[in-house]
Amino acid sequence: MNWYYADQGRQAGPVEQTTLDELVRSGSLASSALVWTEGMADWKPYYSLRPAVPVLSSINVPPVDFTQRAGACISCGRDVAPHESTIVAKHTVCADCQPVYVERLRESEISTLPGALPFAGFWTRYAARMADYTLLNFAQAAFSGILLAWMLRGKRTPGAEVAAAFNVTAIATLAGFVMRGAYEGYFLSVRGATPGKMLYYLRVVTPSGARLDVGNAIGRFFAEMLDMMTMGIGWIMAGFDVEKRALHDRVAGTRVIHDSTQTIDRRELQPVVREIRCAKCQTELPSTDWNSLVPFTCPGCNTPVQAIVFPAISHALPSGLPEAKSGEGEAGCYYHDANRATRTCDECGRFLCSVCDLDAGQRHLCPNCFNGYLVAGRSPEFVQRRTLYDSIALTLALVPNLLIFTVYFTFLTAPAVVGFTIWSWKKPGAITPRSKWRFIVALMIAAVNILFVAIIIITLLVGAFK
Repeated sequence: MNWYYADQGRQAGPVEQTTLDELVRSGSLASSALVWTEGMADWKPYYSLRPAVPVLSSINVPPVDFTQRAGACISCGRDVAPHESTIVAKHTVCADCQPVYVERLRESEISTLPGALPFAGFWTRYAARMADYTLLNFAQAAFSGILLAWMLRGKRTPGAEVAAAFNVTAIATLAGFVMRGAYEGYFLSVRGATPGKMLYYLRVVTPSGARLDVGNAIGRFFAEMLDMMTMGIGWIMAGFDVEKRALHDRVAGTRVIHDSTQTIDRRELQPVVREIRCAKCQTELPSTDWNSLVPFTCPGCNTPVQAIVFPAISHALPSGLPEAKSGEGEAGCYYHDANRATRTCDECGRFLCSVCDLDAGQRHLCPNCFNGYLVAGRSPEFVQRRTLYDSIALTLALVPNLLIFTVYFTFLTAPAVVGFTIWSWKKPGAITPRSKWRFIVALMIAAVNILFVAIIIITLLVGAFK
């Protein structure tokens, strides 16, 4: 049997049935793609006509294990039966909390979700490190003083002080390196934090929140050499990273968090707010004016306002416990066979009950596909950040013109701005609506710079040939 399918809005085929199955299996074609064969009245999604096949895409995440999980919901904390809960982002979530939890994941509020690690801020980490350095420097200074006094005992020959000082410096440097490595290795593997971090209630953990072993702790110490080799830029990275990771944290795969004994372990999810209010008078702003690029007038206080919201705010939130099957002839959920299936996953075609039906905005996904796309970040519904190419172009055009001694570099940066703007003009911008005015200003500045450089070159050439 020959099949035709829709690929990016164009008809493709015909292909054999086995070939069509392989396209879906490999991830080249979504299971929600429309297909048609002779005898069909209209095009229909693949998953509604063919049995579910395992998708071998590059997402490559381990399948959700519904047998090895805790019985407490990560959100509300109550114990729930296995057939009344599902696993989302490695956490057990009950049927009541699932819709809000899923929406929060899609709205990029991961750091505020229940179960999220409370990452330590840059300045707190800096203060803890300075405390550790102060303690280690005192210990190293004491060691150096004792060693210098021992090497100079009874020696009054000329140059003995210089030679002793040189030897002490070399030995103390080596001893300090060993001391720091042992300090980090012992405290991070045994106590979970160095004394400086304990002072600020910080801990160093793995991505799962577990304590480091000796090997990981020492490896993290050696990874800090990269921070020094980059002139401290590796440390500064912690101030801009979402998980507050420095370069050595990325290499060692560690996180620095606030001690869970000093913070609230479980954050309760609040109901999703379906309204936007004016920050000045708290008047509800009409949804028809949301995401407008032009400010509008608040109906309450007549103040110019602008409301930029995530698209997920308009999605419906289904809730309620899944229904049990009333007979053997009914379709059961792929993950909970005793629950009645209400729909299929738009990606892999698995039958899902209401608790496993995860609303991804444009599609409904099963826990496996949802978790996979959440990790990969390839689907539009799971893009939680985008590169602001227009801001990069404007910065590259503007910065060289700020100082007299850097303005001469514009003969390189101006053409680069033009090329970069052309290359990135049609690339996806910010998640919320954003105009192109930064690109336009960058091009205008680059044009002036190019004109200025051209005038200088022409003037020099005319003077040279006179």
